[in-house]
Amino acid sequence: QRTPTEMSSVLHFYVRPSGHERAASEYTQRKLRGELPELQGVKTELCYNVNWTAESSPSAEEMKKLTWLFGCPLLLDDVAPESWLLPGSTDLLLEVGPRQAELLHASIQQHRAAGLGAVDRVEPTRRYLLSFAHPPSAELEAVALATLHDRMTEQHFPCPIQSFSLGCIPAPLGGPIDILTEGRSALEKANQELGLALDSWDLDFYTKRFQELQRNPSTVEAFDLAQSNSTQASSHPNNVLKFCDNSRSQEGSETQNGCVHSAIQGKEVRFLRPEDPSRPSCFRQRQGLRHVVFTAETHNFPTGVAPFSGATTGTGGRIRDVQCTGRGAHVVAGTAGYCFGNLHIPGYSMPWEDPSFQYPGNFARPLEIAIEASNGASDYGNKFGEPVLAGFARSLGLQLPDGQRREWIKPIMFSGGIGSMEAEHVSKEPPEPGMDVVKVGGPVYRIGVGGGAASSRGDPEMEQKMNRVIRACVEAPGGNPICSLHDQGAGGNGNVLKELSDPAGAVIYTSRFQLGDPTLNALEIWGAEYQESNALLLRPPDRDFLSRVSARERCPACFVGTITGDRRIVLVDDRECPMGRDGQGDAPPTPPPTPVDLDLDWVLGKMPRKGEPGLPRPWPCPLASCQLHLVPQVDRSVGGLVAQQQCDVKCSGNWMWAAKLQGEGAALADACGAVAAVMAALGVAVDGGKDSLSMAARVGAETVRAPGELWAPKGDGQNLVRAFGITQGLLKEVGRGLQVWVPRLLSILFLPPDRLLCSGHDVSDGGLITCLLEMAFAGNCGIEVAVPASGVNALPVLFAEEPGLVLEVRVSVNGAVVLEEPVGQLRALWEETSFQLDRLQAEPHCGPAPRVAIFREEGSNGDREMADAFHLAGFELCKGGRSWASVMGHAGMERRRSPLIPVLTPASCSLLGWAAAVTFNPQAGAELRRFRQRPDTFSLGVCNGCQLLALLGWVGGSYMAFSSPELQAQIEARGLAPLHWADDDGNPTEQYPLNPNGSPGGMAGLFINARNWTREGGC
Repeated sequence: QRTPTEMSSVLHFYVRPSGHERAASEYTQRKLRGELPELQGVKTELCYNVNWTAESSPSAEEMKKLTWLFGCPLLLDDVAPESWLLPGSTDLLLEVGPRQAELLHASIQQHRAAGLGAVDRVEPTRRYLLSFAHPPSAELEAVALATLHDRMTEQHFPCPIQSFSLGCIPAPLGGPIDILTEGRSALEKANQELGLALDSWDLDFYTKRFQELQRNPSTVEAFDLAQSNSTQASSHPNNVLKFCDNSRSQEGSETQNGCVHSAIQGKEVRFLRPEDPSRPSCFRQRQGLRHVVFTAETHNFPTGVAPFSGATTGTGGRIRDVQCTGRGAHVVAGTAGYCFGNLHIPGYSMPWEDPSFQYPGNFARPLEIAIEASNGASDYGNKFGEPVLAGFARSLGLQLPDGQRREWIKPIMFSGGIGSMEAEHVSKEPPEPGMDVVKVGGPVYRIGVGGGAASSRGDPEMEQKMNRVIRACVEAPGGNPICSLHDQGAGGNGNVLKELSDPAGAVIYTSRFQLGDPTLNALEIWGAEYQESNALLLRPPDRDFLSRVSARERCPACFVGTITGDRRIVLVDDRECPMGRDGQGDAPPTPPPTPVDLDLDWVLGKMPRKGEPGLPRPWPCPLASCQLHLVPQVDRSVGGLVAQQQCDVKCSGNWMWAAKLQGEGAALADACGAVAAVMAALGVAVDGGKDSLSMAARVGAETVRAPGELWAPKGDGQNLVRAFGITQGLLKEVGRGLQVWVPRLLSILFLPPDRLLCSGHDVSDGGLITCLLEMAFAGNCGIEVAVPASGVNALPVLFAEEPGLVLEVRVSVNGAVVLEEPVGQLRALWEETSFQLDRLQAEPHCGPAPRVAIFREEGSNGDREMADAFHLAGFELCKGGRSWASVMGHAGMERRRSPLIPVLTPASCSLLGWAAAVTFNPQAGAELRRFRQRPDTFSLGVCNGCQLLALLGWVGGSYMAFSSPELQAQIEARGLAPLHWADDDGNPTEQYPLNPNGSPGGMAGLFINARNWTREGGC
């Protein structure tokens, strides 16, 4: 019997570019010309490959819907079943797209919303037509392909896709590794064949261990142990954080013990919360104690190989870190940092960039990393709905006097995240027998088996849906059902489920995972690092609530196992005869295999430490360790006059070093000791962090080490220059060690007794002049500064990167500030009497707070802050639900007599499905039209919400389109197009970039006599 995929056919819809897509093709052409000087022209198009599972071809109505979904709804002639690109004899036609696997593209939801049930998969590909003067060679094609696609996540399609069926079946698992008979040699063979990366110490340890157990390990167990060992070994040097354990445990410490590395003491705040997050309900204001959360993540190697994808999943992994703090936390904002080598920007060479430096082929060039990594992190944050508030970017590549080359060939991609957490959710509950083990988030895919850059495929929409599930649990009216939760990362299910169940143990069933690929075997299910997935524990009575929430958010929630209490982790491959949720059911003829059956005590945490040659251990020494344990010896709250305490400030220590190379471990130890001294002087504890201790790359026969990120200059503190930024090309001086210098002005800046300071900025990269200019730029003002430095060269004075602060002080009258209030409060006070008089004269129905409903769809973000904005404006809030259709089905919009405001903030992939659900649903469309025509309603569409209103025809879109030339002529004749894109002479133009979207006739806006529908653009 054939599967639906085997019975299906692939339809192709070709979309010619317009507006910003044309601009993208111009960028692509410039990029290609840098590699192919003989290139004469580039044309592009998109191809949507649709898996059609119906026995018959699409009907005319179905083709209309498909065309509507893939193109601009008002420009149906921009989509065709045949390609717009016709290659000639000297042209090269290339098609690239995501690597073909058993994956479902997220846009499948919009087709289901439009009633296209025969569509079960849609994959977009990009097509390029490159024109040359002569027929292109194979070498030229290879260069073009390397430029046009990401070799790690995309592939070249020599011909159009004809089938999504890969013809794969689950790969058979190898038999047990026969240690009992062959000894260590059997494990050595498996180590080489499976790429386990076990060293000699590991091989000896595991061989001895299984010989003591008198059994052979399975292939899955060997893989599992390698992953656990790798994760554990990478944290050896980061045990430096243990020197702060005493300071964190001292009485009075503000660190929250349940999530000791992530949260500090917060305060009472007011917030909005739905009455019942499992269904549409009204918002109510609440008040409670919330703590501040900060987590950090690095994704260095994946970002070096595939910058965009590596940075997206680095950001996604860090967001999950925030989500999983305590028993669930709220994501607030992010930070991002990048370190890369010399950029070598074409046509913009810098004097410190050595053109003779070579770069390895297995890493992206620094310029590509600088652009694509930032784009990837920003793209994920934008789609998830998390702002990036701060960060850093550094470029360095130089050769030291001893001939050693230092450069960030392996880059640093650092992602930090700020969050908040209810006080009652600080402590995770320990696992108890009978608790359910649940996986929430995306289904299992064959992504990142064994680690590496193949894990870098992010899905921010799924992450947002999973975030809503966790938030619904945190906000549950009967209490948070989550007992404990962990984020999935390196090692996949094998790692996260062991951490979650430790030390009690659990039994896990493969049949209960939702698979995105039915051909996965047990090893891949257990070890794949697929993204956007968390694991949690809850008690059986809470299953119904979690199931309702996950169904509402369309986020998979799989009850994959149970806590046992026997201190073992057991994986049962019961897909041939699935067990019931409680482990009950018909007994199979033979017991199902158990690919994993391990003792948690020696898999996690209780293995003997293996020594690292060249890594000294000075950190427990009081001289090098954190001395914050001296600070809390006295009660710092005695007298009741202390408002702030030192332990309120915590620091995340992130070690980026080539620590395994000779001499670098000692340098790292020196840096750690210096940082500990600085933290002790400031009263700040290093309270968690991240390490990446293989910051080196091979370039031919040379090993290029990344510069230690904790380096700082030493000397007398006068005109010091580090080898970063603009200064590296001028003085190329590198200091070793870290001079401890604590500016006394810090106490004035952070604890101003008289509130004298208006603003301040630290002197850092680029020196004093850069600090001053950044302050001027931020305030959009000019500044006049006199620096007393007679008899010295101005260059070192202005660019010296010595520690310092630039402060802006307050100007007062007679030494006293007579009025200092926010303008908004003063305006409200000024208008209060007038408002009260107007209220007495107004119609009674204008007095009560108008009601507002907020709607969202898959991929939506920003609805909570929108709710807060309307609450502050005096509206009564109702949580409208997932979509208009869902609310209309419950109560009907026409029966609502008070004003209603749909606030639309879907991601671009979802808005088409949302629009399709209205456009192709006669009942929904009719009800919305009646609602729109009511005089007492208005609507606001934000970001992609304004695009949705444009798709529905309620407001003009970003691209001026007309259903017919006659309509365009009629609008122009009636003078309804007052706004035009103009050229330098003031004439309407269609030329890019003066006309950024290619609107015909240069039209930029229309006049319409309707006042109750509005939008907010920005996209």
